[in-house]
Amino acid sequence: INLKPGDIADKEIKLKKQIEIVDKEKLEQYKKIIVATTPRVFVFSQERVADFLIKLNSLKKSIYAISENNPTASIDKKVSLLLLEHPWLKGIKKDLIASLFTRQSIDDDFDRLKFILLRYLEGGILDDKMKKWKVLESSGLLIRKGVSSEKSVRVAVKNVISVSEVRKLLRKDILFSGDFDKEIAYCIYEIAKRLVVPTLIYNKEETEKSIDAKLREKMKPVIYKAGQVIARPGDPITMEIYRVIQIIKKD
Repeated sequence: INLKPGDIADKEIKLKKQIEIVDKEKLEQYKKIIVATTPRVFVFSQERVADFLIKLNSLKKSIYAISENNPTASIDKKVSLLLLEHPWLKGIKKDLIASLFTRQSIDDDFDRLKFILLRYLEGGILDDKMKKWKVLESSGLLIRKGVSSEKSVRVAVKNVISVSEVRKLLRKDILFSGDFDKEIAYCIYEIAKRLVVPTLIYNKEETEKSIDAKLREKMKPVIYKAGQVIARPGDPITMEIYRVIQIIKKD
């Protein structure tokens, strides 16, 4: 069959077997749109929230244990012992850490710190690099809490807070709120900064599944059944008929 688009069929063209055709040009066009607009799936990490609570509680226990087990030790010695047990505190000035040992009780301070940080962590925090991810401006995020997709919520990236943004807000929450005494506020602030972690984790596999499902739904193949007449004598050869003819020739 030597026909091209615009030619006129000189005989009946009938299929001997069923064939399926996908318009590859349209598929590529749809793919670009779907990839750009399909929300990226992020899973809320309850494990990271639990890790934060364990870390904070462990720090408080260490402060009390060091004070109780080393009653005659200098403040500098106690600070050194605390840094050995919790190396993630490295970088905080020792005179700030010392304030943790000069107070009769740190319970209220740690309770307030826990309340402040849980508000951000449980609300969902995005990694700074992800917040700058260009595609999120068009796609947004699909935040999933738990294994059920019914608990997923689509959110614009501008409405999701990042690690660095939380750290900036903590200055106001801790240093300028009046909820913490000045002698300990800066130490609490430095501790808080180190405890802020992303709690929204990108799930690449689920995102790609969602994109593929939308592509399959949008671009279902056109099915031509065996015995179907695609052109009769006198019919013009359209691009669609031409694609079918090319498949027939290959077979």
